[in-house]
Amino acid sequence: MQLLSKAKAKLLRSLHQKKYRFANGLFLVEGRKMLQEALASGWDVDYVVIRDDVPATLPANFPLEKVFGADARTFSAISELVSPEGVLAVVRFPTEKQFSRLEAASDMPALTGPAFLLEDIQDPGNLGTILRTADWFGFSAVVCSGKTADCFNPKVLRSSMGAIFRVPIIYLQAFPEWVGQVIDKVWLADMAGEAAGVAAIASRPFLLLGNEANGVSPGLRALPGAQRLSIPRSGGGESLNVAISGAILAWELRKSIQTK
Repeated sequence: MQLLSKAKAKLLRSLHQKKYRFANGLFLVEGRKMLQEALASGWDVDYVVIRDDVPATLPANFPLEKVFGADARTFSAISELVSPEGVLAVVRFPTEKQFSRLEAASDMPALTGPAFLLEDIQDPGNLGTILRTADWFGFSAVVCSGKTADCFNPKVLRSSMGAIFRVPIIYLQAFPEWVGQVIDKVWLADMAGEAAGVAAIASRPFLLLGNEANGVSPGLRALPGAQRLSIPRSGGGESLNVAISGAILAWELRKSIQTK
């Protein structure tokens, strides 16, 4: 096994920042589970780095020239984790079928099934959990506004538990315009909306979740034909976390579609 060079170590450290991830078209995944998910996905794994005290357990057909060793100090410098497992992979951005950044509403492909629409979700953990939920319920895509957190952020990747490799993700700059064009298919998650257990939820296959602090923006709530959907409250809590709300509404939508 060849040693990781200083140049490669510098590149890996730079991938902790979004601008360098996009400049190089690369991102990092850490841990054996995420490495297995990356290899199983068919995405292009550029190379793997293994700490020198960790056994190298890779598929027999994985090219040895793509495997690098690093001592504990070097590995700690390139890892985002306080207590890393000692295994990470450098993965190339996928094809447009799995990940795309679009400008105009007219660039949007037709979505064939249930989908999450995310308006300015900021917390990486929330985004990762929503991706995991979309994966569980077989959603066709997650469509994000341009200000939504970067899906290749390490915290998103970890909380997605591998869903990043299975759920198509689209970032759309013209998000409000496109939502207006498909508003007859959209439920806006809103505490003042119709109760999810009562509404004819299957009639609209897209669930729109708003920003953690502000909810769905006034502009989208005011769109002609906008319909709001809520989760009835039984206790005294002020609100639900957006990722939890998304999971509950996704379950209600999937149930409704299956019994339609």
